[in-house]
Amino acid sequence: MGKTGVEMQLIAEIFRNKNLVKQGRFLRREAVRAVILADHDYLLMIHSKNNGDYKLPGGGVKKGESHLQALKREVTEESGFTVEEIKKELGVIIEYKEARDPDFDIFQMNSYYYLCRIKRDKKEQDLDDYEKMLGLSPVWINFQKVLVENKKILVSEFGNPNSWVERETVFLKWLEKNMF
Repeated sequence: MGKTGVEMQLIAEIFRNKNLVKQGRFLRREAVRAVILADHDYLLMIHSKNNGDYKLPGGGVKKGESHLQALKREVTEESGFTVEEIKKELGVIIEYKEARDPDFDIFQMNSYYYLCRIKRDKKEQDLDDYEKMLGLSPVWINFQKVLVENKKILVSEFGNPNSWVERETVFLKWLEKNMF
């Protein structure tokens, strides 16, 4: 389970640029996102102290890495917790935007979502520099509160500083319909 995710249910497609057409040369990236529950309605989220938004732990899949390997690495780096197992494949959100690389027309991000179980022990975070600058830290937070907080950011006058806020809010709305 979780090697390629190709067979996973499509949750949504998000177009970052108006009038973007899905044709031309694609630069594709895969990412994995962990859904970790506690007490039925609390989620492990990564909170940005600088922007106030929340995202699920996870990130990019490196070349040669399985989805499970990437989940274990990314969740441990961002939260300090270790993924013990993938309990269920939930679905994929595909994002499209104009590519910055001149060799490509479209950048496509495929985010695969997995319901995961973690080990109880916790280590120190191992954040990248940009993650440290954002003040990322793991928090257990009520599902409804995350939705409210991320929705506020999406409609605020300051706009959406992190593209993941829209993606994660779309996913959380789907999760609300399908799991809660």
